[in-house]
Amino acid sequence: MKTVMKSVYLVTALSLSTLTTYADTTTSTPANTNTSTNSGSSPTNTSNTAAPNAEGDYQCQRADPSNNTSTSTLSVTKGNDTYTFEWDDSKGDPILYGTGVMVGSLPNAISVAFWDPKKPDAIGIEVFELKSDGSLQGNWTLQSDNKLGSETCTKSK
Repeated sequence: MKTVMKSVYLVTALSLSTLTTYADTTTSTPANTNTSTNSGSSPTNTSNTAAPNAEGDYQCQRADPSNNTSTSTLSVTKGNDTYTFEWDDSKGDPILYGTGVMVGSLPNAISVAFWDPKKPDAIGIEVFELKSDGSLQGNWTLQSDNKLGSETCTKSK
């Protein structure tokens, strides 16, 4: 179990550092940002947009690197600074668990470390983009693989 947890921490650390590096090398101009002065003090920035929230239930279509597809439900719950992910099969049995964080400099990106409860050595990372319609679009890989899979999750009504 210690080896599995070390692998989860390593995968999470690597995925977060990769996202941070990517974010630091891209430039973007925030939309809806107003700059004003406050009684002669330094300028303050205010944004008219709320922080994105991925919390909710989803129907997901997942494709592995060989393009084999599977469907699952995904439940995302928000903690203080993290999200808990649980993918379930059609019977409601968990097939994957994950922990995710929003990437500060990429406000619509969530980095998730996930694992299979039935195969402790099956550990991976996924980076989701939270789309404007509330859906999640992601790419994932397993630690033992160097190929990408994809996933699209539509928010349940």
